[in-house]
Amino acid sequence: DFPALYALARRAAEKNGYRGQIRIFVTPDCNAGILTPHGGICAVLLGTLLLDIMSEDEIYCILLHEFSHISPETLAARKATGYAANFDTNGDYSMLNALSRFAFVFPDTIYGFELGLFLYTSSVISEASADRAMAKFGDRAAVASSLIKLYFSNMYEWASGTEDDTNDYESEELHGGFVFEKQK
Repeated sequence: DFPALYALARRAAEKNGYRGQIRIFVTPDCNAGILTPHGGICAVLLGTLLLDIMSEDEIYCILLHEFSHISPETLAARKATGYAANFDTNGDYSMLNALSRFAFVFPDTIYGFELGLFLYTSSVISEASADRAMAKFGDRAAVASSLIKLYFSNMYEWASGTEDDTNDYESEELHGGFVFEKQK
């Protein structure tokens, strides 16, 4: 339904080495995402607010960022971060299993910490790599303005209470029972 948007997506995909089919899904937020190809189809998620505040060049940069996450260069890194420990006993609560799990509590704890650190670091590196792909294939001014718009959109959502509903500050309204007297 949106040939210009699909043309931008195809152009960004080809720059990152993806040649498969693309489906674009519109979401009600100010975000973008990509789902890895399944059955030869890649799903791109674009928020309506994002589409509303971005220029065509900025949307292209956002698409470059997303398609870099599924580029051939990142396949090995994505596969490496997909491995995780399976601590599920599959319902085996035997005494031997309990003793063996107790014996490995300390190494499992260290492994879990290091795995979490590895996954966090991999995520940061993946996002930085995707941002570099934006700068490599896109207009640097459009890259900068798109990232700034995303940052301030997130700050606006947080400040307006859509992200955090708590209010840690006292209201500026006067408490009940306080009466103003007219000054003469």
